[in-house]
Amino acid sequence: MEIDLSGDSGLPLKAYPALVKEGERVHLRLLPDAAAALEATRHGWPALATTVMGRDIAWLRNDLKDLKQLGALLLPLGNFDRIKTSAWGHLQRHLFRCGEYLPLKESHFKKGLARADEERRGIVPKLCDQLRALLDARQAIMLLLEQKKTSTAIVYPGMRAQLDSIAPADLLDQYTFSELPHLTRFLKAMRLRAERAKDSIQRDIEKSKRVAPFEARSAALLKLAKTPAQQSEVKTYRILLEEFKVSVYAQELGTAQKASEKRLDNLAEAIERLLK
Repeated sequence: MEIDLSGDSGLPLKAYPALVKEGERVHLRLLPDAAAALEATRHGWPALATTVMGRDIAWLRNDLKDLKQLGALLLPLGNFDRIKTSAWGHLQRHLFRCGEYLPLKESHFKKGLARADEERRGIVPKLCDQLRALLDARQAIMLLLEQKKTSTAIVYPGMRAQLDSIAPADLLDQYTFSELPHLTRFLKAMRLRAERAKDSIQRDIEKSKRVAPFEARSAALLKLAKTPAQQSEVKTYRILLEEFKVSVYAQELGTAQKASEKRLDNLAEAIERLLK
């Protein structure tokens, strides 16, 4: 939404409404830049929505104690207080995602609240289930990395770096709620690749030649990304790259989107234009 403040001066003066989070408060402000207004609102929207929904949403924060049932699986993510804080922010960003409701309007905000009120029911058990599956798969990869070789699988080059990218300690901060099941699938693909590399390392090397140029491009894009918004753009490339790896090494797991060399090239070019 654009507001014309030119008045009688004849000079073009535009402003854009934004929800600006300052400490524990959220303010409605006019900003001179549309992109800045959108970015501020993406942070201010969840904070304001949490306040408006009050007790209904506050119960979720208390329910996150149920994550303790995951026990030792949580250890790679840090201490429990940190995990609970990250999980709370993770759910806030999911329930109060506002992209489809921008630009900022009261009617859009109310629609977002209605959707969040519906989706909040049962979301903590869903988060527990998704994390259990993901961390189980991560643990299987870690065990293989420690053993280096088993009767069914071997560690392949770059495996630890790939694990750190897919399932880092701050994965709840880096990834969205809807992305968690895909991370689990990527980890399962890693395991299948390791098993097939045990059967034929030469075949794995040949397949890796298809992937290597895109790994290098991903690293280059990451170096160019300076802001959180730019890093988010690069994340879309990294996820598409992991989907491509699934299609190369573990096709039977299926992909959530079409993944090919051409799509990777096109996406990289589009992101490079944004970053320059």
